[in-house]
Amino acid sequence: ESTTISLYFLEAIKHHGYRPFQWSAICGKHMLVLNHPDDVKFIAKNEPSIFIKGDEFHEMSQDMIGDAIFAVDGEKWKNQRATMSHMFSRRQLRERMSTVFGTHAQELVNVFRKAAQSGKVFNVQV
Repeated sequence: ESTTISLYFLEAIKHHGYRPFQWSAICGKHMLVLNHPDDVKFIAKNEPSIFIKGDEFHEMSQDMIGDAIFAVDGEKWKNQRATMSHMFSRRQLRERMSTVFGTHAQELVNVFRKAAQSGKVFNVQV
């Protein structure tokens, strides 16, 4: 069932793009889905207390995002937010993440190079 919900959200996001949309769950709950980065940033940074996900959302999204910051509330959210703010500071991005991105970029180049040498078509989304 949770895979079906995940697929539903992916299709809904494709359909609505970055526009907010309402989702009415079978249990009668209504959710406003925000997926534009500016909207998510505003809520997460300025008004986290008005965006309560709740236990039902956490349970529905468990297999897709686990206990990620986007699925939890309260103290778990605060702890993850504090951790994330340190991980994604300009200094951290400059000093540490460039190495990570460079490594993965090189791996991707190697995949493309191997595919080009073999002459075979492959799906880059898999």
